[in-house]
Amino acid sequence: MIHVIFVGYRFPPSDSGACLDMLGAIRENITNRGTPGRLRTIRTVLGPDTAAPDARRTQALLGHTLRRSGCSPTGEPGVFGGDAPVRLIAEPLYAEDFISVYSDAMLDDTY
Repeated sequence: MIHVIFVGYRFPPSDSGACLDMLGAIRENITNRGTPGRLRTIRTVLGPDTAAPDARRTQALLGHTLRRSGCSPTGEPGVFGGDAPVRLIAEPLYAEDFISVYSDAMLDDTY
């Protein structure tokens, strides 16, 4: 399984090449011709204000990438797909906070 964590990275408009590469890699790991992909969780760690413009833009880019890859919102906030759901989670923490509380248990789908 693949879990992606963006710690402090906001997809700045000036870095469109890296943005395209990362979003493309996410798309490739969601599904493979109808079979569930390996991607399970995407977390963003961009500070405590998850409603800040940069945080909202990052969540929107990731959400649109999931939808474009065939993952529909399930009705549960931040969950896309069906048989192998992908969770999109905005952590309301600064990078140093997240690093201090991070554990492998956070990679479990039920965490």
